[in-house]
Amino acid sequence: MEPLQLEQLAALHALRALDGEDLELARRLIEDGDEDFIRLVDEFEKTGAAAVHALAVKEPRAGVKGSLMKRVHESIGRERSTEGPFESKRLPPSGFKFLYRDDIQWVQHAIEGVWFKELSRGAKSHYSVMLYKLSPGAMFPAHHHSGDEECYVLEGDLHVGSDIFGPGDFIHADAGTDHAQSYSERGCTVLLVVPPEDYT
Repeated sequence: MEPLQLEQLAALHALRALDGEDLELARRLIEDGDEDFIRLVDEFEKTGAAAVHALAVKEPRAGVKGSLMKRVHESIGRERSTEGPFESKRLPPSGFKFLYRDDIQWVQHAIEGVWFKELSRGAKSHYSVMLYKLSPGAMFPAHHHSGDEECYVLEGDLHVGSDIFGPGDFIHADAGTDHAQSYSERGCTVLLVVPPEDYT
């Protein structure tokens, strides 16, 4: 575990704010005699006790701890991951952009049952990278392509005219072409690289 992750885990354990997998991990580190982790927990507990004593803080009313811990988790960029209980977010280096899965919310399109997220827009090359989600039965009308269109199906089924595309299928359309009506029977999510005015 990275030093920062260990420190975050120790701080939250000292505040009695862990649950689930994180709490099990903390208990395992203590049972295994992890000296660094035990030392950090002890330091955080002493610091917290001293702060409470100095401020003469009374027992908080119900709900305060939950609200406080939610803000603590957000402030340290706590992120659930399939690779472990923690994965810290960080600011990207100059020239990069990082987006984590919950950073952008889905926006409802003018077309019923269609949602989208704009992940990136290239000012110089005039393109937009977008996620589009069609609910079951949603239809996208026939349209003209002002520029090249790239479409990669991530999940579900996408029907374009008489053709059916599924996860892993890819569609390219040259600028100046026309697309037949598209729809999904079971719902789908696609990744698009398109001129922004064509799809927003």
